Amino acid sequence: MPPPEAVSWLQSMQTSPMARNLLFLPSFLYGDLASRIYGTICDLIDQCSYDKLLESIDDIIIACKPLESSIDTVVTQDPALQSQPGPSDDLVTGQSHEWLMKQHAANYLGACLFQLYQGTVELLSQTLKANGSPKKDTALLCLRESNIERLKHPADRTLVSLALLLPVKAAIADRQGPNIPTWGHALKLLWPLGLISSSAHVHESQRAAANLGLLRIGHEAGIMQAVGR
Repeated sequence: MPPPEAVSWLQSMQTSPMARNLLFLPSFLYGDLASRIYGTICDLIDQCSYDKLLESIDDIIIACKPLESSIDTVVTQDPALQSQPGPSDDLVTGQSHEWLMKQHAANYLGACLFQLYQGTVELLSQTLKANGSPKKDTALLCLRESNIERLKHPADRTLVSLALLLPVKAAIADRQGPNIPTWGHALKLLWPLGLISSSAHVHESQRAAANLGLLRIGHEAGIMQAVGR
């Protein structure tokens, strides 16, 4: 985990006129905050203390709200898709470099949110196991279901971007070797797709789409060939 002063440094950087439009700042800042909250969740689960779990749930939910809002602001500001690539655009995807940067940032931040929601679901599940109050159970179950539904939205956004970042035409055009022209995009998709693929809380269709995406990356990038598959 980054040092505690990283948050204040990133926040101060956001006030700089030169740095304000740099996309890595919100990605690093919100990704760092998400990792800290997720780390707190993991620590609480490891402690196995019902009282601490119950006391901390509201704090976790409250901490997630502004972070979710901030990330949504970033991921919904994507530039429009282009029908025809310009001379300085990415010729494989047909999109501007600005769009590609923002899409990868959106996928990264979406994956941070996804992991955070999954951690919250696990925290609530552990609390439910230890809880003996039926009235409290109802509230905890509602929170758990709410977070399960929440994590499906960033999963959808990532899966929609898959066809845009890894167009089938690029794979068809590159028949002479395993190095796909969208290799850089594929690498950035591995973590978000891996989270979706391994999740027990997404729709079956989402998990299947993530598995297919990972399998395609594996074959087209030569990874499966390298391991004898």
